[in-house]
Amino acid sequence: MQVKCPFYTTYTDGGASREFVYEDQIDKKRAFKAHLRDKIFVKFTRRYGEDAHEAAHKHGFAPKLRAVERFADGWVMVVMDDVSHQYCKDE
Repeated sequence: MQVKCPFYTTYTDGGASREFVYEDQIDKKRAFKAHLRDKIFVKFTRRYGEDAHEAAHKHGFAPKLRAVERFADGWVMVVMDDVSHQYCKDE
């Protein structure tokens, strides 16, 4: 089921445009689970440290970064692997 979002549905990876489908919004924030052929995580933010994310990924603390799209209005769309299945929620 496609979640209704006013956001973008494509990103660029290695010069190729990739289209994805939103599946679920995370905790009423601007963060979403989505999929192409496999699961991805899409986050919208105003501030983002790409180098910090890459360093965290290198050390096993963050998922693989697929794309960072910066828009003229100041928003940044961050696309990464969905690794939520690797976490458990304390209840």
